[in-house]
Amino acid sequence: LERPQVGLFAEATRLLSAVLALCGEGEVPGPAFARSMTSFALAPAYKTCKGSVLLSMWYDNPRLLDLMTSPALRAAYDCAPKRHRAQFLCLLNRATLVEAKRQNDCVRGGWQEVMMLFPEIALWKELRELIKQRVWAAAAADEAAGVAVTDTPPPAPERRAMGSRDGKGSDPVCWNFVTDGFCRKGDQCKWMHKVPDGYDKAKASDARRRIHEERKVGPKASAWASAWREA
Repeated sequence: LERPQVGLFAEATRLLSAVLALCGEGEVPGPAFARSMTSFALAPAYKTCKGSVLLSMWYDNPRLLDLMTSPALRAAYDCAPKRHRAQFLCLLNRATLVEAKRQNDCVRGGWQEVMMLFPEIALWKELRELIKQRVWAAAAADEAAGVAVTDTPPPAPERRAMGSRDGKGSDPVCWNFVTDGFCRKGDQCKWMHKVPDGYDKAKASDARRRIHEERKVGPKASAWASAWREA
């Protein structure tokens, strides 16, 4: 490999992801845990790996955890893109939490070396705590103000009155999407790529045609050039 650290970092990330997928996080019912083993065996990314064997090697043998303390992995981490490094730190932190829950708030001594090799985990934990405090503080403030706090977002208000703005400047619907069925701007388009029920497509098509005709009236020119041309 031209850059072997890329493959090393990718495999370490895949290993942590597999362990977390097999262990489950939070409160996982027994039937769901059994289904996770079956789904893991069918996953293309882990088709040559047996879940029960992997868990035994991870928890009963220090070899895999020792790989996380190797200088080569640290070098691979430093060469990885920032978004991949953030994901890796998150996986390491989650793996420690899962192991602590699995073993009655105890983790293996090898994790101390991992924390020393990746001190950024402490920063990640601090960021997570700050986010939690901010979210909980906002929820507490809403409760104190008498605002109902629910997990279900409120229904979106009606963005338009049916037929009142079809084909007009205040119409929030993308006319290109309505007329052609697609828009070359994709997700970057500021207009809505959805045709509401009862929408008058003919008005949108006429509006787009008028715009194109106005643009074809004459070449683009400055105000001075236009005045000189009309004189």
